[in-house]
Amino acid sequence: MRPTFISTFFLKFLLSVLSLGISMSVLSQEDVNWYTFGGLSLYSEDVDTLVGDGIGYRLGVGFEFNETFGLEFGFDGAATLDPSSFKSAIEEEENVTLLDYDIETQRNFYTSIMGTLSFPLEEKFTLIGKIGYARYSVESKIEIDLAKDDLFYYYDYDLSLKEQGNDPIVSVGMLFPLRGKNSFEFSIAKIFGDAEALSVNGIWRYQF
Repeated sequence: MRPTFISTFFLKFLLSVLSLGISMSVLSQEDVNWYTFGGLSLYSEDVDTLVGDGIGYRLGVGFEFNETFGLEFGFDGAATLDPSSFKSAIEEEENVTLLDYDIETQRNFYTSIMGTLSFPLEEKFTLIGKIGYARYSVESKIEIDLAKDDLFYYYDYDLSLKEQGNDPIVSVGMLFPLRGKNSFEFSIAKIFGDAEALSVNGIWRYQF
């Protein structure tokens, strides 16, 4: 995917957050706080980007330079697209009827790096905004032994898709403190571009 104005803005913003966070952490001589996180994500179906309707997962690690700035590394697996949805999309796009076929769909995977901005509101919860880039991996395969349209029958008609790339990602949410070093994050994340996806996330976090 070629660089765009939005992609350039996202990259500059991420680098700015990272540089500012490191500078403030060094100047204030605060210790960097590390944490790990993991949880479930709810996705809605998008056949164009091969995202299914259902449950995915998210896990990773992050650190906070101070109360406001941080950096987070995440790994996401989206819900698997239902083969019947893929079949319907191919029939509509290619104007054929699939009679004998085998469809394999896999989870889309995203590896992301995001700068984080936190805004504590008293002791009840913290507003969190995240912005960065996600490396996506998409793969699917369909083997068609027999298909037909209004005029002809087709045999051994195979389609496959395997793509990788980088797209901007944004997340907004709330972090609620729990007992000890535990907390719970509720957030909505959006990946833009070729691998567009929207997820609602429930994430458990443990602070070291």
